Amino acid sequence: MATTIAFSSSVAAQSRTRIRSWPEWLTLTLYAALIASILPYYKPWADEAQSWQLAGYASLKDVFLTHLRHEGHPGLWHLLLYLCRHVHMTYTGLHWATGALAVATAALLIFRSPFPFIIRAALPFTFFLAFQYAVVARSYVLVPPLLFATALTWKRSSAIPTAVLLGLLANVELHATAIAFGFAVVYALEVRSGVRPARNRYSALAIFAFFFAAAVLTVLPQPPDILGPGLPEQTSAAAIAALWVMKAIIFTGRGLISFPWYLGVATLGLLWWALRGTRNARYCIPLVMLAAFSGFFFQFWHLGLVLLTGITICWIVWPVQPKSLTRLIAGRTALWITIGVHLLYTAYAVVFIHRNPYSPDLAAARYLAPFVAEHTPIAVGYVKDMRVRTFDSVGLRPYLDGPVFLNEPDLFWRWISTLHTRAAFHAAVNQRPPMIVIEYYDDSFKPFDLQRDSQSQAIGFIEQKGYALTHIFCGAKPEDLREREHICHLIFQPSAIAIPK
Repeated sequence: MATTIAFSSSVAAQSRTRIRSWPEWLTLTLYAALIASILPYYKPWADEAQSWQLAGYASLKDVFLTHLRHEGHPGLWHLLLYLCRHVHMTYTGLHWATGALAVATAALLIFRSPFPFIIRAALPFTFFLAFQYAVVARSYVLVPPLLFATALTWKRSSAIPTAVLLGLLANVELHATAIAFGFAVVYALEVRSGVRPARNRYSALAIFAFFFAAAVLTVLPQPPDILGPGLPEQTSAAAIAALWVMKAIIFTGRGLISFPWYLGVATLGLLWWALRGTRNARYCIPLVMLAAFSGFFFQFWHLGLVLLTGITICWIVWPVQPKSLTRLIAGRTALWITIGVHLLYTAYAVVFIHRNPYSPDLAAARYLAPFVAEHTPIAVGYVKDMRVRTFDSVGLRPYLDGPVFLNEPDLFWRWISTLHTRAAFHAAVNQRPPMIVIEYYDDSFKPFDLQRDSQSQAIGFIEQKGYALTHIFCGAKPEDLREREHICHLIFQPSAIAIPK
């Protein structure tokens, strides 16, 4: 009888817990519905295709010993994609898998973080957690679950789970490597000062050192023939240092609010003043590491790492207590400005994706598929005659079987300066292929304009050879409250009816 009563009490307690957590379950359901509403409309782009193609057509040995040095990324994502390819997951299935991972990450944040419910309910719907690191199938989708799991294990008596998570985080991509190293430094300082009497500390140190070394050694040293921008040789060391510091500051400010940038800088200043003088200043180390590395290089999609690192830090040290009521109000104001603006970013991205193609790759590939199936010779070039931007043609390859282009025969992109030359393009055009694909790329808010861009050197060259523009496939990316990074595949054919200029 006593056993029966105890069992009944346990079941009743679990039922009450489930009833009390209905707001959390409702939030998670709404988040999952949001992700599911985006995925059918989302069109992947070249960066996603490149990793997918590498994992499918290069051996794991070549990926880790050769190709990652050109990609500039550690290999955890490529390893996972390799496994996905070898269990026959499709390119579309990959995006649903990343969406499911995002839902699981949101569940961690909603159910396990220590924040007030209103914050736990709002954060998953911010832009990077609801779109950029959820729908876009790139290595960055691994950062939120690894960071949030790190926060959950931080205060455990054993240091090994935290070391494994930080080690995996270091192998996602190089900005994440900087974050992981920063958290590892903080953890070591706490162990040394006695704040965290962690068991297995030496084993944990060995584990993290192994993962960190693996991340660095798979990327460095980079080959001397790699394609990519660089600073002019005459740039002074002082100018390089000044530029580095300026970019680090801009990155940190834009990481809170990327547009308008001055609102981000103002919010950063307000948040710094609110938290100035509070305890746990050492937890700024991961953010400092991230900012320092980003002073070397960053893109828009790296900005979300600032917000994610900040969430993780607050998760670990919560409650955060400013020294006065005025500073508390300032901190909350900065927090809600940031969350509010990011919710607007998400709303803009959702509407944009439902109305516009994120990428032109699928539409262009559907047009090209019958020609590729018949082994029609096709050349590929770039509208502004910059070799590196024909990279965007790799976005077509997951949808097409076998080699596609005469002058780009590989199934993935190789970042080697001796390839992708103007001479190879001219040689391919001189073979009089029935079709030429010209790549258009612009990251300064300029959509393709037929009148303006048809005057380029590459288009002028093929028009002189008797080709005319017959089809245009374009896409653009929603970034903050703007659309940017326009990419187009322009189809040219001989003796065809030209599109009027």
